[in-house]
Amino acid sequence: MFEGFVAAGRVDEAFVAKLLLASRGGKVVPSTSDDDIQNHVDFWWTPNGSTELLGVDVKGLKKIRRNDFRINDVDTWIETMNVLGKPGWVYGKATYIAFRRIGKVLFVKRQVLANYIEGKIAGKPLVGRNPMCCYVPYRRASSFPPRLDIITLVPLDDIEAIAEFVIPHR
Repeated sequence: MFEGFVAAGRVDEAFVAKLLLASRGGKVVPSTSDDDIQNHVDFWWTPNGSTELLGVDVKGLKKIRRNDFRINDVDTWIETMNVLGKPGWVYGKATYIAFRRIGKVLFVKRQVLANYIEGKIAGKPLVGRNPMCCYVPYRRASSFPPRLDIITLVPLDDIEAIAEFVIPHR
């Protein structure tokens, strides 16, 4: 199963699924392509002693700006609206969003994160240039056709503060 993730270029998903199983047990099943694209679920986890399928959407370490040389373990972008103008991944069907960090993975209830972000950006104007600061809703400028996404930069430490659980790793 993990080889399928890796073969598809989903290394972060494989890493997080293995870590979750080793730490919390249960069973993991990869999502379908449709679940991944439409519902923002990378894999399904059934914890030990449960029959409930919990969707997990994995967010790997990324650069903040395209021209950055290194990945960023301080802040991350949260997508509230996608490039098509539809609800972003924070409004998907995953139970948990798993944020990979250096030395740990944060498991945050998706709905808790959505509510948190909504509260932080409420009443703030949408900007069209990278605000370079947190909790400002931002729509990236583009040529034709226009991008409709809205993203917000959020400190990973703030996300860790609302995490349901954290799994350390080497």
